[in-house]
Amino acid sequence: MLRITGFFVFVAVLLSNAVGAQTTGTSNPADHIIGRFTQTAPATSDPAIGVPDVDVQVEGTDTVLFKALHGDWRGRLELGHDDKPDRLILTRRPAAREINREIPTWARDAVAGKLEWQLELDVKESAADGLTLEGSWYPGEVTWTETSDPAVRAVEIIGRGDPVRVVYVHQKIGWAPVVDAAVRP
Repeated sequence: MLRITGFFVFVAVLLSNAVGAQTTGTSNPADHIIGRFTQTAPATSDPAIGVPDVDVQVEGTDTVLFKALHGDWRGRLELGHDDKPDRLILTRRPAAREINREIPTWARDAVAGKLEWQLELDVKESAADGLTLEGSWYPGEVTWTETSDPAVRAVEIIGRGDPVRVVYVHQKIGWAPVVDAAVRP
């Protein structure tokens, strides 16, 4: 007869809840979304958009960190109400090399550290899909004027830019139950 040992199952559950978690000793409304997520949309990952895996961590009582290859996003979780889901609002200031390559190098250099990228992600959970973060990345919009005289060039940040749909799916960590194969008479 197979018997699942309760203590080992309890320990496995504790470990699975701790994997990927960064504890702060204080309660943060985003504690329930701590973990590693895999980007599933857009289907083709442009290096400027992001990377497939990100780690969601909390800092203090209200800050959320979205740790990605290109840098850390910072923000907060807005709690949903009525029919609205919880929403992560995150921002990041990209380096010139990360800004749209259709913009001239001199203009990217001028707005680096000033241009703000924004992520707005709805937190969704279902039995079929588990925990997902779905929403939009706003890459910012820049306009520039190029002349033959570099002293007369002008560049300006004029808005959030056209949204790019993004989806991140929480990585599930599976734990096999601990089985005691001892046979009892």
